[in-house]
Amino acid sequence: MMVWLAQTITLDPRSFSGAHPLTAAFIMLGTLALSILVASVYKWTHRGLSYSQAFQFSLAMLGMLVTQGMTRLEKALLKWQ
Repeated sequence: MMVWLAQTITLDPRSFSGAHPLTAAFIMLGTLALSILVASVYKWTHRGLSYSQAFQFSLAMLGMLVTQGMTRLEKALLKWQ
């Protein structure tokens, strides 16, 4: 079963264009993790000061939106070639 699954779902590390749904999920989860890390650093560095939770949420979501846009742009450019 595992051999069949490994043959069916292969992640090509050279191509992160999101052609495979598992690759796209991997990219989005990685982006979410890094965005949450950036938002946590923002919260930590603004500890005694007034920090905005809305801005912290925006930092996390903006990373996800930019990743989607870049993935779609890459697909469009590859089709254009």
